[in-house]
Amino acid sequence: NLNKALELADTNDMLGIIYYNLAVCYYHINDFEAAKENIRKSIQIKEAEDKNYLLAEIYTKEGNIDQAIEEYGSLMKKRPKNIEYTIALTNIYIRKHEYMNARKVLKAYFQANPEDKGNPRLAPYGIVRLGL
Repeated sequence: NLNKALELADTNDMLGIIYYNLAVCYYHINDFEAAKENIRKSIQIKEAEDKNYLLAEIYTKEGNIDQAIEEYGSLMKKRPKNIEYTIALTNIYIRKHEYMNARKVLKAYFQANPEDKGNPRLAPYGIVRLGL
């Protein structure tokens, strides 16, 4: 249906939305090349944070960790108060056993969000965030 919608789309905004939704569909069936192709087309039409977040998630799920780290780093610079980016990037570093990098991510988040030190979503990072 989305491929048919591409044929019928009459504005760039509509094309961007369809490409985004195609990327989401391909992401969920683990066709990462098609997902990246469609999200990049959507980003070319109009840049948006949620599109870059999906791209970071695609990179993570396909195992392209360096690209995922780069994408999440870029997102965190734009929105240092976003806990989703913090959790995703912290988890990547922990899986890589790069605990000091994970700690740096959490530290930057707490500097931007001092009121969030007691956030239960960050409780699983106990030893990594010790003293932050």
